This record gives sequence, structure tokens and C-alpha cells, in this order.
Amino acid sequence: MEPRFAIDGQDWQVSFQRRVGAANRGAIPYELLDSSKDRMRIMVPLGAGEAAWIAVMAGPSTVVEGFAGIDPLRIEELSRKKDGRVLLALAAMTRRGRRLPLDAASIECVDNRDLIGGDTLTIVLRDQRPGAVHQIGIVAATPRLYEVLSNLPAPAPTTERDEYRGWRLP
Repeated sequence: MEPRFAIDGQDWQVSFQRRVGAANRGAIPYELLDSSKDRMRIMVPLGAGEAAWIAVMAGPSTVVEGFAGIDPLRIEELSRKKDGRVLLALAAMTRRGRRLPLDAASIECVDNRDLIGGDTLTIVLRDQRPGAVHQIGIVAATPRLYEVLSNLPAPAPTTERDEYRGWRLP
């Protein structure tokens, strides 16, 4: 089985990214926990010292919302295409007026399958034309738990020392 990195909807695509410090470290895989017609629940690994961010490519009729429990996620528009599609980043939450990263210090990161409770994060994608709503419930987990449940290796850990520092690339 190959790892999964993106979820495709009718007029949207969602992927999960990781960052260390200010540097993006690339896509992180997800494991499907359950799914129905308008909702899916997934698990993503979140390593120590890393923060997650969610990339959403949405069509012009798709409205995107995100929550960490009751706290709203900050949605930033990264780019817009001429056809109206937008690339959005959901990279922080607002809690009690403070912006917090999506990391193990600010969101629950489960390390035991018996402790998987509610969703850590929720993404809501609402298509205004047909009125369809799709929800993605996200459980953040330790890399070890991701490996146990997915039977796949978690992404290798990365630190700020791994950041490109100007050396010649092959």
C-alpha cells in the first residue's frame, strides 16, 4: 500500500504539510480512519518540533472553514488563478485572541489508539452551487501511532538544521 497525500473533492483538493521553524518540509501522508458520503475522518502524523499546515485548492464556488475544536483556523490566501480557483493555507488557530501554530503544544497529538477521541481539527468545504457540504475530521497522532495504524513508515524527522543553507544542489 502506498501512502496517501491528497484528498480530492468535486471542486477542491486538500493536502497536509509540515513545517519546522519558518521552512516548509513538504507533504505529510494521511491514514483514512472512516468515511461516508459527506464526511471523512483521517489521521496525520505530527512529529516533535514540527507544525502542520493544511493546503486547500478550492474552486470559485467552494467556501472553506477550519476549526481546532471551537477555535477557528486562520485561512490565508496564497494565490488566485484567473479561473477563480484559490490556494489557501490553514496554518494557525486563534485561541483567546492569540494566533497559535498547529503543533503538539497547541493541539492534541494522540499516541495511543485507545485514546483516539474527537477530531483535533475539522475542515469544512461548502459548495455554494449544489449546496453540498463535505467535512474532513483530522486526528493528529505521533509518528509511531501513524506507523502502527497505517502499516507504513512515518516521514523522517526533520529539524531547522536541515534547512537549505546555500550549498550547491545536485
